[in-house]
Amino acid sequence: MEKLYADRLGEQAERLADHAERGAIWDKALEYLQRSGFRACSLYANANAARFFERALTVLKKLPESPDNLRQAVDLRFGLRNALLPQGEIDQIGRCLDELDPVLACLGDKLRSARYAAFRCTHHFWIGQQRRAIEFGQTGACLARECDDRVLLGELLYRLAQSYYALGEYRQATKLLEQSLEFTPNELRQDRYDLSVIRSVVNRMWLVFAMVELGHFSAAMSHAKRALEIAEHAEHPLSEVLGWLSIGLVLLRKGELEGAVGALERGLDLCDSWSYRLTRPRLASALAVAYASGLAQGFAALCE
Repeated sequence: MEKLYADRLGEQAERLADHAERGAIWDKALEYLQRSGFRACSLYANANAARFFERALTVLKKLPESPDNLRQAVDLRFGLRNALLPQGEIDQIGRCLDELDPVLACLGDKLRSARYAAFRCTHHFWIGQQRRAIEFGQTGACLARECDDRVLLGELLYRLAQSYYALGEYRQATKLLEQSLEFTPNELRQDRYDLSVIRSVVNRMWLVFAMVELGHFSAAMSHAKRALEIAEHAEHPLSEVLGWLSIGLVLLRKGELEGAVGALERGLDLCDSWSYRLTRPRLASALAVAYASGLAQGFAALCE
């Protein structure tokens, strides 16, 4: 089959994986399941991607333990985590990351340990454990510096900033996010560790959140518009969701309700079209506030 599809291996990876699994050709099954998972992620088919990565992890257990297979075990769980996040599967992500502790202890791989710390930082942010998130973020930043991975360092800085924002430390969050932008590319990195959104877009979204809390509306809107511009130029709908959310939030906090509703509705439509569950609650709640504020203004005008 590989010879038959030699010029279309990417497109036929799922079929080749099924064939290899049925034939108990475990090394090939692993290879093509992993390819299928990453291809599904690139098409925003995150639920399918998660299933491919889970099947690949099952196949991996049938292969002998070796340094290469341990690295595969880490990379597959990173891929699984990235597929689960847009679906909002926070509990499953936690279990996935827990399984990595003994594997990374055996490997002693600093770069993968830095990536793990980045994912741990965000996981603890989402479950409300901000001090624990900061511990992981600081550890990961140290490892990223040791590995001289500036892009990963930039990512860890914005992940740290999320937790400082959640703690109400908006100036510290802004400082970290501005530092992060110096290392953050405006496009997807196109590697196996890449995120489901463009780094500079999500970075600017959090910078908007922090700046709005400090009353820096002009700077916040500049970053919001730039975030949307980057996302639209890349034709990346999940990142566009974050750009519209950023613009809508600034307009909402400025009291420009009509513009806020338009931006937030656009973001929510994209969110639903692409099954981006993680960001939907924040968009929906901001839109509800905009609707309620508009009704209050309308009622006040009627009473005058």
